[in-house]
Amino acid sequence: MRQLLTIVIVVFVVDLLAGCETSVKPSAELIANADYGEPITQASAEKQADMYLVSVLKDPDSRRVIWGPVEQGYERSEVPSGEWMFGYKMLAGVNAKNSYGGYAGSKPYIFFFQDGILKAVYTGVTKVGRSSIYDVYQRVY
Repeated sequence: MRQLLTIVIVVFVVDLLAGCETSVKPSAELIANADYGEPITQASAEKQADMYLVSVLKDPDSRRVIWGPVEQGYERSEVPSGEWMFGYKMLAGVNAKNSYGGYAGSKPYIFFFQDGILKAVYTGVTKVGRSSIYDVYQRVY
């Protein structure tokens, strides 16, 4: 019984840590001294993000997008050193038809801009662990 309880606790802690991975943030000092670069307008951000969506959706003419506001944001670079990059982000909910002709349901996207240029796109994926359900964002561009 004790061994089973230990296994359950270990699995719970691993799932909990995996869910917390997306909440890592830069230090307050790093945020205070960050250079976010040249701001981007809402219209320009939407135009660039929409061009990206047209290039990746199966039926781009069916897209329905709800745009969030552009705001300051940050991301951790993947290569070479994992340093924090600062810029502007815009969230969006995207719904479009799939291969079967039906709407697939709204999917969350985060568009990341630096100096007025789209640099990265993340899409939300729901992960189901043994003890929790949580959303993580995977870089797709």
